Amino acid sequence: ASGEPNNLGNDEACVNINEDGKLNDKTCSRHIENYPVYPACQRKGELSPQNVYCHNRPMSWENAKFICEGRNQAMITPMTVDDIHQVQAQETCGSNRKYWTAGRRELNNPSRPFFYTTKTEVPKDLWGSGEPNDLRDDEACININAEGQINDQSCSTHYDDYPIYTVCQDKRQ
Repeated sequence: ASGEPNNLGNDEACVNINEDGKLNDKTCSRHIENYPVYPACQRKGELSPQNVYCHNRPMSWENAKFICEGRNQAMITPMTVDDIHQVQAQETCGSNRKYWTAGRRELNNPSRPFFYTTKTEVPKDLWGSGEPNDLRDDEACININAEGQINDQSCSTHYDDYPIYTVCQDKRQ
């Protein structure tokens, strides 16, 4: 937005996307009835309510990556089932949401394995039953589903009937 970021009151360390699609810095604790903000970005250390920020609007994988990079973070890279459960256990994140991960493979090449953007192969034991399945021949990105498993999904998915939210973490060294 025009004049953003402005760190109004020296207390705006979080970001949201306005209705016009532009970024705006906000107070992290801000909550407005018709504009909820859910946590989904991890700072250093364990996932905790103090270290987590969740973007409140569903978006495509590319937009999620952009949001994380704008926070000088990276999309989440779960390596264990416990990593997934830590995200879902956060009261403000919610266990009934779907979240993008940094997992991706080359489009139109379903024989290629999925890798995180950190170049680490996605652990095979995190996949849901029958996944990855490249159902629509365009499922090159990974989300965490509401059951706590990973699922291949079209990178452009951001529909209201299948919302996928953004989870970020500090960049791995």
